[in-house]
Amino acid sequence: MLTDDIALCHAPRDRSALEATLKEMETQRLALVDSQEYDKAKTLRHTYLQTIEEEEQQVIAKELTRQQMEAVRLTKASQMMVEAHQSKWKEIWAEGEKRWAKKLEEQEEKHELELEQLQVEFDRREALKKNNYSMQVRDMLLVEQKLLEGHNYEEAAAIRSRVKHKEAEERRGFEINRQKRKEEAIQRLQKAQEGQARQLKAHVRNEQILMERKRNKDLLNLTQLLANKKNDMHHAHCIEIQQAKAAKVSCSEAQAKREAKLKEERERRGMPHGIAPGKAATYRGSQTLLRLQRNKPLSETQSYDPENLPQPADLTQVNMLYTYT
Repeated sequence: MLTDDIALCHAPRDRSALEATLKEMETQRLALVDSQEYDKAKTLRHTYLQTIEEEEQQVIAKELTRQQMEAVRLTKASQMMVEAHQSKWKEIWAEGEKRWAKKLEEQEEKHELELEQLQVEFDRREALKKNNYSMQVRDMLLVEQKLLEGHNYEEAAAIRSRVKHKEAEERRGFEINRQKRKEEAIQRLQKAQEGQARQLKAHVRNEQILMERKRNKDLLNLTQLLANKKNDMHHAHCIEIQQAKAAKVSCSEAQAKREAKLKEERERRGMPHGIAPGKAATYRGSQTLLRLQRNKPLSETQSYDPENLPQPADLTQVNMLYTYT
């Protein structure tokens, strides 16, 4: 850390005026000591320390204000990410429900068509079949034929009446048997269809469980991500305050030369303040908001903080917003 930097070198301070004032006060204090004016020297020494403390408090107050703004930005970004997560999974669930409903509807239509086709095919086949009457009816028909050959019409008429009655009775039996076989075929088909419906519902339920697990995992990952961002930024902010308190007001000439070379290296690498604003944890709130703005255009309301401060367009502006003057 350089002597004229605040915290993690993200906002250099110009202390030339302060150092000149402190140097002059120290010169005056030494003169008072030489002239044995110890009370005035003591007072001047107190003023000297108080000036340093006030400057340190101003620096820390500015840093705390910036940190509070970053916390507000991170909170807003977190809310937006949670809302985006909820919106995304709401759409996924809506699409899933449409897909599942379509599958169930298609299966129901298929089963209705199969049942209709079964009935039509059964009736067609039964219509092609001839009624196979009993031996008694066939014997009576044979007797009737013999009577007609012998011109015995009265007895043939009596046999014809009995044949009609018997055929009608057996046709009713044929129809009852046919209806019974038809109902059995329908029941077998319906039983098979019920099994298919159970399988499809189980498949849909498995898909729902899998999707629910994915949503919970996605939410857990998002929660952990937001917690990591918050913890990283809080840790960086704590370190910044500690380093701001430990920063020296002045340094030796040799140290100043070393720091000048280090600053030249920073400029060459495009990191004039010693860190990359796009990666440093201390800017996590702004980074997250900017990333959201780049990935998806936000509404005018979302593009502003509760304090109505415009979001910076790029990380260069992030750096400019938080540079102390």
